[in-house]
Amino acid sequence: MADADGVIVQKVKKKRNRPSILPEEEKKRRRKEIELKRSKGRISIGFAVDRWREMKAKLRVKSDEKLAITLMDRRVTYLHISFLYI
Repeated sequence: MADADGVIVQKVKKKRNRPSILPEEEKKRRRKEIELKRSKGRISIGFAVDRWREMKAKLRVKSDEKLAITLMDRRVTYLHISFLYI
């Protein structure tokens, strides 16, 4: 960004440098707890990740969650229709 004289001015954010309220052990415990909660919602699709991304792009779905819901809904619909013809 340049000022009125054409001089480039760079804004630098300052850190607050306030002392930590929590001890380091408590911070580590909380970080670990948060990571455990986050990992419970993860699944591994291994080598299928490329196919997943392709399908996500083709269907123009913005999130992995929406793609998973879409695919599950399609599967349920398929199963429901196939049971009707048995």
